[in-house]
Amino acid sequence: EGISCLCRLSSLTVIKLSRCKCISNTELMALSEMMGLTDLNLSGCCLITNKGIEALRKLAFLKAINLSMCDKVTDEGVRVLSTVTNLAEINLSGCVLITDEGLSSLSSLIALTSLNLEFCEKITNKGVLALAMLPDLTTLNLGSCRYRRLRRNANR
Repeated sequence: EGISCLCRLSSLTVIKLSRCKCISNTELMALSEMMGLTDLNLSGCCLITNKGIEALRKLAFLKAINLSMCDKVTDEGVRVLSTVTNLAEINLSGCVLITDEGLSSLSSLIALTSLNLEFCEKITNKGVLALAMLPDLTTLNLGSCRYRRLRRNANR
């Protein structure tokens, strides 16, 4: 109920809710009505799933989102983020369910300048190659990813 009251604040552009353990998909539905949001920090909001991210599709002016340690977010959620075309900064560190498939959908975000994939252990060479399609990417964090190469020939 508290989050839905924020919708009245038409000048609000930045919301930081990191580690708010009570933030769930329901609160994201309310936040999706705040059309002026440009920066949303949901780091550590462990109740958030792909369903909640689906609601954020409506935030056309969103430029930065932090979903680090939202460990229920999967490739499906990343595909939804790829439809928010103004996104310039995405933090998905610790989203351990994200794979190469999700990364490939991000190649449509031509405004993306910063991407944090630290601790995303399922990323391989194939996913990193998809990021080469991002012309304005200036910052990429693949730290502690256990970045794995795909074998070219299994018989070698």
